[in-house]
Amino acid sequence: MLIHEDVRIRLPQGRLFVRLWAPPQAAGSPIILFHDSLGSVELWRGFGFFGDVVVDQHFIARQRSNRLISVILEHPDLLGVGIDEDTAVWVRPDNSFQVLGASCVMVIDAKRASVSRRANETGQDGLGAHDLKVHVLLPGEQYDIRTRTLIRGPRPAGGRK
Repeated sequence: MLIHEDVRIRLPQGRLFVRLWAPPQAAGSPIILFHDSLGSVELWRGFGFFGDVVVDQHFIARQRSNRLISVILEHPDLLGVGIDEDTAVWVRPDNSFQVLGASCVMVIDAKRASVSRRANETGQDGLGAHDLKVHVLLPGEQYDIRTRTLIRGPRPAGGRK
């Protein structure tokens, strides 16, 4: 059995997915594959374990918010999750996640935002947005991917809040 198939079977059972070789963004679908000095971003199909989520790593430490925001504005149906260094998200079978580690996770949601585009002098389009939702989650905080909402308070044993 391929690792990809094994993880796809075990993840819904609530078993922990441990990073062995792939960067965390490989769990998303799609993934950020390439980012050049001009700001161009190329998306590629990921494993899809994390639903319609684009994951970016080393997020705060390497100041990658602009590239994730631009991806989410181009694809507002996707949810952006920026995971900082020494930090992880524990994705649960109920489609929620909890922040683990030393830093924070930024969630970017443009599903209900008004996105605009305007050409500029460089030849690249400028992107604008109104009502863009941004959450900065600290260790221990939880987020529901399905409803795109923060889970407030302690998590009840064995179930959703």
